[in-house]
Amino acid sequence: MKHFVDHIELYLSAAGLVVVWAAAALLGPAGVDVWQIAAVTALGVSVVHGVLFWVVRRRQRLVRARSVHEIREMLADQVKNQLAVMRMWLPEGEQAAVDAINESIDEVAEMVDGLSEERLRAWQSTYANTAHLARPAAA
Repeated sequence: MKHFVDHIELYLSAAGLVVVWAAAALLGPAGVDVWQIAAVTALGVSVVHGVLFWVVRRRQRLVRARSVHEIREMLADQVKNQLAVMRMWLPEGEQAAVDAINESIDEVAEMVDGLSEERLRAWQSTYANTAHLARPAAA
């Protein structure tokens, strides 16, 4: 089943071609122009393909958005737990350092809360040109 889902576009395109050829072969000898039959059938197949592809892509987007949301919640929980532990161990005497660390902790927590697919895409486009600088050179 996974193989079918992974290659659904190919299978549906092949099925569409078979339907167009079959319609032309079955209805062509009845005196109607074969190309008209093929064109009308191809138009119908295209509409069905478009609707099916829209449904599949919409479902993929919903599943991906749900996964990102769940990952964000899990990550936020883990980060907030770790930050709470870190706050307990902050030195009390150095108020400036404590305030700076607390501010950094709050910023990290806000970043985790704001994770989304859109922010991922924005980050990728921002760092796409400089990503090669961060990677080690191939040997």
